Amino acid sequence: VPANYGWQENGMFVYAGKIYSATSAPVEVPMPGLENIVANTKPKGSIENWVTFIKMLIAKRLYGHLSVVLAGASAPFMRFTGIYGMTYHCGSTESGTGKSLALEGAASIWGHPTHYRTGKSTSPVAMQQRLGLLQSLPLVTDEITAKNRKDAEWFPEFLLDMTEGRGKERMESGANKERLNLSIWQTVAIMSSNTHVVDYLTGSRKHSSEGEMRRVLEFVMDEELSWEPHEIEVIKSLQENYGVVGHELAEFLAKNVPMLKTLVPDVVRNCYKDFNATNDERFWMAGVGTIMTAGAILGNKYLNIVDFPLNEIKEFLKGRVNVARGTVRTSKRNAEDVLNGFIQENYGKFVVVRFNAKSGASALLGDTVLIDSSTTRSVVMGRVEHGVTANHVDFYIEERLLKTFCSNMSFGYADFKRQLEKQFVVSYMPKKDLMARTSGPPMRVATMKISREISSLDEEVINPLSMAAA
Repeated sequence: VPANYGWQENGMFVYAGKIYSATSAPVEVPMPGLENIVANTKPKGSIENWVTFIKMLIAKRLYGHLSVVLAGASAPFMRFTGIYGMTYHCGSTESGTGKSLALEGAASIWGHPTHYRTGKSTSPVAMQQRLGLLQSLPLVTDEITAKNRKDAEWFPEFLLDMTEGRGKERMESGANKERLNLSIWQTVAIMSSNTHVVDYLTGSRKHSSEGEMRRVLEFVMDEELSWEPHEIEVIKSLQENYGVVGHELAEFLAKNVPMLKTLVPDVVRNCYKDFNATNDERFWMAGVGTIMTAGAILGNKYLNIVDFPLNEIKEFLKGRVNVARGTVRTSKRNAEDVLNGFIQENYGKFVVVRFNAKSGASALLGDTVLIDSSTTRSVVMGRVEHGVTANHVDFYIEERLLKTFCSNMSFGYADFKRQLEKQFVVSYMPKKDLMARTSGPPMRVATMKISREISSLDEEVINPLSMAAA
């Protein structure tokens, strides 16, 4: 009695309440714990009617939607890539662009186009449990919009967990003993929302998101679709024709394991060449390679169910990968970005000292706040000196605060110092009084000193933010 769907340790494949093997017909067995999945994956209808839906998408040149459908079919092939998980997200600001339709097509490969999917209110922990039960079948979740608005951080965490291929460890209640962890998988997740998750990953997150961005491909669906009455009927027919392709695939998979061990890696290697990919893009290439494999398996060379326009789909995927590459490249943080972030977060908390021969020294906290004996350590984050060093602006920041900020930004302090030293004149002072030449109490701390030379024509008032930007 299998505990999960998909590939088993003995090379058999479990689907629709049956065990598929290379040497015998599918055997139906009871599957306690999998009742919900079994109920929603029983094949219904005919392949011919299902193919009518796919041919309609082909006729309308909806290559993004076809890519999502093939992503659903590609899940079992992840076993042969060495990658445990890959996530696809369909995003658009507007409704009516076919996001849900694409997910229904992906779900219809294996089960009911609507009921196979996990609900929008399903928690991340429950998603992991479902992944462990599906194991080799795709996790399909529509409308994660509300979840993103409530706590957008759940999605980056999910991306990392997905590629780990294993659910979190849990303890048994009332005992110093771990539960047996059966939540393992090697599959794909397909999600949709009215948000663009890559915008969040590259936006105001404190932590670097490069690792997460390399684990997701986002399909932006921003073209509003219109349908003829007969096309609407074809879409509705999907509710009565599903799971039939999954049955054919399950039989093929169980009987062709040796061939797939060669075919899938070969396709992935070819994708590396076609996409000029590097090892950093291994998750994308595993996803693209299994999508192309699924399209080939469903075509006339193998199962002869329907011929997908694989060349056009590959070009579409190249476009999405190129967009993802550009996003990763432009979102990489360097030391200057971290320094700017520190200044922006603490603007107004720097002691600004201006010195000239005529009027002497003047000191303010930020631009307008006078410094006196009541000024406390908690409101001082650094010091800026104008004119103390001839033709220079000197910027002092307490190293302890910088280390803490770098840690919060997931940026190594040693890398931070090394990069800054290449851009600015940087030195270190074991003890610097941040309140020197002011009325405030002494505040001697270890500081990093950053100096910028200014010309005699530089007349504007220089604040820490403009200095860092320069």
